[in-house]
Amino acid sequence: MNQKSSVVQILKSVPQVLTSDRSGLTGPVRMTSAVSMEIDENKVDDAVLALLWLTLHDERRAWKGFDWDALDRLHRNGLILNPVGKAKSVVLTEEGLHRSEALFAELFVRAPKK
Repeated sequence: MNQKSSVVQILKSVPQVLTSDRSGLTGPVRMTSAVSMEIDENKVDDAVLALLWLTLHDERRAWKGFDWDALDRLHRNGLILNPVGKAKSVVLTEEGLHRSEALFAELFVRAPKK
């Protein structure tokens, strides 16, 4: 059995689920070990908000290429304006802008060398 067929066999043994986006079902995706993990949505939201700061442009706009559920939660918490629409970016609120910068520093900035 060659390497490609081995990978195919392994993938066939992983359960499939249907993914969805705002327009409906989009296709099968293979589930992995994430199924057995309990995800802390607050930590996910903090990471997404921090990464929004990384892509800031035009003062408070950031690219919205993140999980829709996380963006919806950030919107409900008043950290971004409504992410639904054709724009490829989302607008951070004043609170969202300050919190995103603080989270970016907390999560991704190295401590100074001594």
